[in-house]
Amino acid sequence: MIVQDKAISDIKPYQKNPRHKYDINKVAQSIKEFGFQQPIVVDRAGVIIVGHGRYEAAKSLNLKTIPVTIADLPPEKAKAYRIADNKTNEYSGWDMGLLIQEFTDLLDINYDLELTGFDADELEKLIVGEKEGLTDEDAVPETPEEPKAQLGDIYKLGKHKIICGDSTELSFYEKLLENHKILQRYILLKIILTSFLLRIMKLLKEDKQVLKS
Repeated sequence: MIVQDKAISDIKPYQKNPRHKYDINKVAQSIKEFGFQQPIVVDRAGVIIVGHGRYEAAKSLNLKTIPVTIADLPPEKAKAYRIADNKTNEYSGWDMGLLIQEFTDLLDINYDLELTGFDADELEKLIVGEKEGLTDEDAVPETPEEPKAQLGDIYKLGKHKIICGDSTELSFYEKLLENHKILQRYILLKIILTSFLLRIMKLLKEDKQVLKS
C-alpha cells in the first residue's frame, strides 16, 4: 500500500455516501492528539471510498494536505467496499475487563481519558457500573471491637487502590486520586451528589408513606 500526501482540495467526498453521521469533533481531537495515522482511501479520481469522517475533521482543522492511498478498484467494488467498511465496524465489541484495565493504566500516568473518544457519561457508566449490588443499600455491617483500618488508610490492590473513608466527603476522593485529572474528580463528585439525591428522594418517599398510614 502506497501512502501519499494530497492537497485536501483535490479530495472529493462521495455524494451518495449512505453513512453521514460522524462526530467530527472527536475525530478532529483524535487527529490532533495522535496525528493522521489512518490514510483516507480514494479512487483514481480522488473520490473518497473510506474516510469521510477523517476528511471532514481535517477540513475543520484547516489542514492543507492529508495522507491518502489510492484503491485501484472498479466502480462496483468501490461501492461495495464503501458499505462494507462502515458495516463491519458495527460487529466489533468490547472486552470490558480489558478495556477497564487499559483505562486504569492510562489513569496511572494521569492521561485524559476523553482523548480515547469516550465522554464523561460513558466513563461514569464504566467506572460505576449499572448493576445493583447483592445487599441492601442501607445494610450496615457489624463494627469490630478493634477495627484495623482507620479513616484515611489507603490499601493497594495490585494497580488499584481503595481508601477507608466517608463516600460523601470529597476530601477522601482527593486523597485517593492525588494528581489525577479534573475529569475523574468531576465524575466522582457527580456520583456523590447523585447518591445523596437518591437517598433524599427515598427518605421523602418513606415520609409520604408514613403520613398516608
